[in-house]
Amino acid sequence: STQSTWGHFLSVYFFFDSAMRILLLLLAVVVYAHALEPDVNRTGAELITSKGYPLSTFKVTTDDGYILTLFRIPHGRAGMGTAARPPVVLQHGFLDSSDTWVLNLANESLAFLLADAGFDVWMSNSRGNKYSMAHVSRSPESVKFWDFSFDEMGDYDVPAVVGFVKGKTGFEKVAWVGHSQGSTQMLANLADDRTVAANLSIFIGLGPVGYIYNCKSLLIRGVADIDVDKLVHLVDPRAFLPTSELLEKLLPEICKTLPTGCDDIMALLAGYDKATLNMTRWPVYMGHFPTSVSTRDLEHWAQGVRHNEFRRYDYGVFGNLGKYGQLTPPSYNLKKIKGVQVELLYGQNDDLADTIDVERALKDIPNSVGTIYNVGHVDFVWSPTGAKTFYKRVIDLLKKVS
Repeated sequence: STQSTWGHFLSVYFFFDSAMRILLLLLAVVVYAHALEPDVNRTGAELITSKGYPLSTFKVTTDDGYILTLFRIPHGRAGMGTAARPPVVLQHGFLDSSDTWVLNLANESLAFLLADAGFDVWMSNSRGNKYSMAHVSRSPESVKFWDFSFDEMGDYDVPAVVGFVKGKTGFEKVAWVGHSQGSTQMLANLADDRTVAANLSIFIGLGPVGYIYNCKSLLIRGVADIDVDKLVHLVDPRAFLPTSELLEKLLPEICKTLPTGCDDIMALLAGYDKATLNMTRWPVYMGHFPTSVSTRDLEHWAQGVRHNEFRRYDYGVFGNLGKYGQLTPPSYNLKKIKGVQVELLYGQNDDLADTIDVERALKDIPNSVGTIYNVGHVDFVWSPTGAKTFYKRVIDLLKKVS
């Protein structure tokens, strides 16, 4: 019966919740047993300034009232120079923040490489993560604050950020480089809105996600297959994995003491290529990842797996009638994307952005170009080898359109 099924789901949920709490308490014993690499506990701003780069911080308010934080690296360590510096927006993915672009050394992190290559680098933070947990009238403690998914990021966050960067820099066009959901929100916007496309010099997706039916992520696939997202929504419709000081302090120690534990965490989320990552920096990565997202965002991804469509959030028949005026949510028609150069860089070993799904998107998007690499999903932000491979490609593409 439905009642017994939900009873089973609740039992499973609270079992794993209790097990995780016990594990965290046991592992807390080792928290102070090891000295940490300084980058583990640095803030996003400190990650930048500690490497000798200049930094400015800005707040951007979207049309629906969310207050986003942008970090700007206006130039490299060599100074401003006299040449114009084209603006580039770097947009992080699901469960992530702008920290992801500066977690490696200066000659390995995309934000630093771009600044040293002559670009004006802007790192945006999606609504609801640790840097953008603010609204003009809604409290993060309220359910209403968390009532969003990547739909609203595409509808509101993308145009707000692009417009703000244009206004601050005086450039007519802005480049957008998005990883994972950072590409999803741009694809969603471009499929529905012509105004942002006219303001872009290029859109580059790293590990891009639109269609997600073939994903092998144990988290997303598991959530979708047994409807765990619906259970999570019933338990707490606000934030999925809210930012926790305990997690931020404990995960680096877990990685240092039990490296296979961090391997399991990343394998659960998205997959990665161990051969291309600097495994000694796992504590650094886990000191800044994951951060909070909305429960509705998680639900939205699960819906994409179940329905094999890239479409708006499904509120159910009656909710859809009220929201969209139709029984099912409207699909994002990628064939309508026009007026902007689209380059998708994807990985052969990516469990989240599966090659079948990315290549389906490439077929849909007019004149888009895809380049495949022998890497996993998080390699696109954390691999120290990226400077010689996919980051080189990114910089070459940006220089061509500048």
